[in-house]
Amino acid sequence: MNRISIYKNSLYVISKIIRKRLVRAISLAVLLASLLMLISGIELLVKPFPGITFLPIGNVIAWCGVISFSVLLLSFIALNYFAKAAIINSLLWGFISYCLAGNWRFEFSGFGDSFVGSAKAFSWFVAYSAFTLVFPVIVYLLSFIVKRFS
Repeated sequence: MNRISIYKNSLYVISKIIRKRLVRAISLAVLLASLLMLISGIELLVKPFPGITFLPIGNVIAWCGVISFSVLLLSFIALNYFAKAAIINSLLWGFISYCLAGNWRFEFSGFGDSFVGSAKAFSWFVAYSAFTLVFPVIVYLLSFIVKRFS
């Protein structure tokens, strides 16, 4: 190997490390900010998202927190099929929640004959939201166990 290729390889490795650390730092900052806002219950959470009056800012903040949790946790392992599926699942969480609730406020009336917005849809929403948060943890733990014992 000549010096130029060694230099290029070392630059590639360094840039990859910096990108990974940057992704972790941004994900951690978004996760902590969203947790802080959601726990504090600030008035901003119920205000409509600018330009989209039917979407509360709190739902966008929660969605960003769900995505950043998955990305942060899974940035510590190799991106295998399950890790990518967990990240895609977190990206789809808001859309699937909308399909269950029938609105962007994720309000379930429990009335009517249809599934959307019903009490049963709310049960699915809670289960799916829990799954969206637990799935990355399971993928991380399984990856850690496999790496540890292989």
